[in-house]
Amino acid sequence: MEDNRTGESISIKTACDEHGIDLDSYCRWHDVAICKTCLTSFHEKCSDCIITLKKAAINAKTSTALDGVLTSIDGALEQIQRVIEDCGMVSTNIEEQEKSVQKSVQNIRFTVNKRMDELEEKLLANLSETCNNYKVKNLDSVYYKNKQNE
Repeated sequence: MEDNRTGESISIKTACDEHGIDLDSYCRWHDVAICKTCLTSFHEKCSDCIITLKKAAINAKTSTALDGVLTSIDGALEQIQRVIEDCGMVSTNIEEQEKSVQKSVQNIRFTVNKRMDELEEKLLANLSETCNNYKVKNLDSVYYKNKQNE
């Protein structure tokens, strides 16, 4: 017989190794196929766990189907894990971008503040020079008027 999942050949025992009799039952407790002699000799206390081989084969088919479902679930879990990792990377990228933008804003503010300081210094120098010029003109004017009045 060939295993459909792997393509490998598998052999199936039909007779008991110990008694040479056809296997006709299955002990779920010991997970083994048994003959009538094994049932009465070794599995008397397992009566609640004994089923026919036919029923065990149906359960095995169900188990094979379950394996397929489990494989699908494992694949889905791997995809979910990748999505979670991707989300973590996106979150990290967003945090890095936020820090980069904050640094850019700080640099712009530093540049603007430096320029504002330069403009303030220039404006105050112009103001001081203008005031001094007016003072000199006013003093000259007062001096000239005083000279005329004398």
